[in-house]
Amino acid sequence: MVERFVLTNGTISVAMGGSTVTGVGTTFAGRDLEAAMVWAVPPSGNSPPTAISPIFVGFIDAIDPRGIYDNLSLPLLVPYLGAALVGVPYVLCYGPAIANGATQASVFSRFISWLENNMGLSANYADLLGGNPEAFVPNNAAFFDPPTKMVWLWTDGVLTPAVAGLSFDAAGLFSGRTAHDSAAQGYVYFASDQGGYYRKNSATSGDWSPLVDIVALASGSNQDIDIIDFGAFPGASNASLVITGEAGIGAGAVVEAWIIPQSTADHSADEHVAEPPKISAGAVVAATGLTIYGMTPVAHGEGVCYGQWSVGWRWRN
Repeated sequence: MVERFVLTNGTISVAMGGSTVTGVGTTFAGRDLEAAMVWAVPPSGNSPPTAISPIFVGFIDAIDPRGIYDNLSLPLLVPYLGAALVGVPYVLCYGPAIANGATQASVFSRFISWLENNMGLSANYADLLGGNPEAFVPNNAAFFDPPTKMVWLWTDGVLTPAVAGLSFDAAGLFSGRTAHDSAAQGYVYFASDQGGYYRKNSATSGDWSPLVDIVALASGSNQDIDIIDFGAFPGASNASLVITGEAGIGAGAVVEAWIIPQSTADHSADEHVAEPPKISAGAVVAATGLTIYGMTPVAHGEGVCYGQWSVGWRWRN
């Protein structure tokens, strides 16, 4: 595969004492040619042609910005001191073809360019499922943020956060959350300066859940807010809510649940404080989740609980 690192198309000219190689029909651009070697191979002029020794023209000089060479012109590191050459064939060797320490940065630069225009440093799972490896998303790289234990994905020029199977509708500083206050119920905003996310409890403007701390999640715990439902009026004496999707929970995890004074379709925040159901948690299933239990208190004024109630829950290994 030497031809991948050797150029011969077109012809070159260089004056005696000149510092520039001028090409005709050459394609020097698109490669980092720093320290590449140029040899002129002029014809002998004999008929039939006879062998002639190549003429060393010189090494290609570095330019700024690096690697941005012109198709028809190359700078020489040292002026050419031989007889003038006009429109002669040539051989230019670069990259692994000259394989020395000074050119390895050039090789790495081309490798990075390949990554940017192909799969990248991390694959897109959807492409794998589709069974079409030729369709890998370009510019797909992963970045890790130690303070928040977050993984960020760079895909097609867009940086988005992703961790432990979580996804977010928007991300930014906590101060930017207000721009999303009117989002629909279930909308999730990641606050990068707090290392956690907020979820819209309802479509009411500014009705956000408490912070869900992803740093704590990464260290072997999780928490969230959900709804437990006793059914339509007149309700029931007890209810339960099964929480799943908790891949990190262990068989011996400590779990807890509690009432959150947050309005639902059936009860106001005040009702959550005045006469809430009794809430507890248990039935841990390793790598799966837990169950939240709700019971009507013995002295409940309305007989039994009914409708939806906001509950918070937490587990830690």
